[in-house]
Amino acid sequence: MTSKWKPAQYIDEYQASVHKWIEETVHHMPHAKTKNKPTTSMKAVDFIDLLKQSLKSGAKKKAKKSSITAMRSSTLTKTKSKYTRHATKH
Repeated sequence: MTSKWKPAQYIDEYQASVHKWIEETVHHMPHAKTKNKPTTSMKAVDFIDLLKQSLKSGAKKKAKKSSITAMRSSTLTKTKSKYTRHATKH
């Protein structure tokens, strides 16, 4: 942002490729293949297996969480001294 804007320095590659494609179509020329080919192979994902794994891990977490909740509730039901119930005076 420190220099002045010079739009001539920038080229809209998408617009140029669309215009080239249109010119080839108008003049009945064969279209050139694109240079950018996907380099990574797309692997199929089995969502059913992922869902089953997620449900298994969720059940484990739920069981662990319920045991922690049970421990907390048992400690909260113990009677407390009248001095520990309120930290401030009213």
